[in-house]
Amino acid sequence: MALNPPTDYDYNVFNGQVDNPSAAYGAIYPSSLTTANLSNYKTPYMINWNMDVQRQLPFKMILDVGYVGDESHHGDGSTQINQLPVGTLDLAKNKGVNTNSLRPYAGYGTITDICFCENSNYNGLQTSLNRRLATGLQFGSSFTWSKALDVVAAETVWNWPAPQNSYDARPDYGPADISRKFVFSVNIQYQLPFAKGSNNAFIRGIAGGWTISPVFFAQSGVPQSVSVSTDVAGIGTAGARASLVAGQSLYLSNKTPGEWFNTAAFLPTSQMPLGQFGNSGRDILTGPGYSELDVSLFKRFQIREKTDLEFRAESFNLPNHPSFTTLGTTVGTSTFGAVTAAANPRIDQFALKFHF
Repeated sequence: MALNPPTDYDYNVFNGQVDNPSAAYGAIYPSSLTTANLSNYKTPYMINWNMDVQRQLPFKMILDVGYVGDESHHGDGSTQINQLPVGTLDLAKNKGVNTNSLRPYAGYGTITDICFCENSNYNGLQTSLNRRLATGLQFGSSFTWSKALDVVAAETVWNWPAPQNSYDARPDYGPADISRKFVFSVNIQYQLPFAKGSNNAFIRGIAGGWTISPVFFAQSGVPQSVSVSTDVAGIGTAGARASLVAGQSLYLSNKTPGEWFNTAAFLPTSQMPLGQFGNSGRDILTGPGYSELDVSLFKRFQIREKTDLEFRAESFNLPNHPSFTTLGTTVGTSTFGAVTAAANPRIDQFALKFHF
C-alpha cells in the first residue's frame, strides 16, 4: 500500500512552461500501481551443491579444487501487466494517440505486478593455492571459472526489474549482470632478508625488518546489452535491445579504445523492423576486463617494549595500467562501441602509524 495511491502519487510532468508554470494544472495523469500476484505465489527456494578436494603439497602449500553450483526458483521479480502489446503504436489507427489511452487496463499508467517467477543458476570451478607463513614468505591465490544465468537484473529496494517484453520473458534469459567468467587473485607477503646477518645494530634497525606485500587481481569484463534509444517495438516506452546483423562477429581482432567491439554487428535503428523488439539477447556482449597490481612496503620501528612506529608506502595500480570500465552500447550515439571510462590511474600514498 505504501507504493500506491492515495499513499503515494508520483507523476512526471513535461508540458509545463517557464512563462506559464500552471500549464499542466488540471490535467489528468493516470496513476501507476504496484501489486503482488499472490494467486500465483510459490515459496522461493534454492538448491546448492559442491564437491571439493584438498591436497597438501610440498613447501607448506595447500591446493583446493572445488565445483560449486546452485539454482534458485520462484524468486520475486515483476511484469508490467499494463504494457502495450508489441506493435500497438505502429498501427495506423493509433498514430498520435496517447499511450495511456491504449493500455489494457484503461485509466492507469504502468502496473508493476510482483511475481514469484524468477529463476537463476550458477556453476563454477573454484580453486585456491595457499602457503602458510614460513621462512618469511606466505601467499594466497585463487582462480574461478564460472557462469551465472538469470532473467532480470537483481532487485533493489522498492524496485523489481521487469523483462523487456512482459508478454514473453524467454529472450531475457542470459548472463547475469554479476557474472564474471574468469576471476584471478594472488596476494604475497615477504619479509625481506636484508641486514639480517649484520652485526651492526643501526644497520639492522634501518635496513632490516622490511616487508613487501604485492596484491594482483584480474577478472573478465561485465556482461552488457546493446540497445537502441527509440521505441522500435511500438509500446510507448523508449529503448529496446538492438538487432544483430547475420554473419557478423561481435568482437574485433584489433580492437582499440575508439572501437572496442564490432559495431557493424548491429543494425542501425532506421533499419530495424518497426513493431518488433530487437533480436539480440540480454547481456550478450562482454565488456573490457579489469586488472590491478597494488604493492605495499612497510616496517615497524621499535621504540619501547609496547610502542613502535610503523612506516607504510603503498602504490595502487603500480604499473599505471589503464583498465577500461564502461562502453558505449547505444546504437547511433557518438560513443557507440567506444570506451567511455576507465578505473583509477596509479595512486601512491605514505603513512606513519604510532602503536601503543
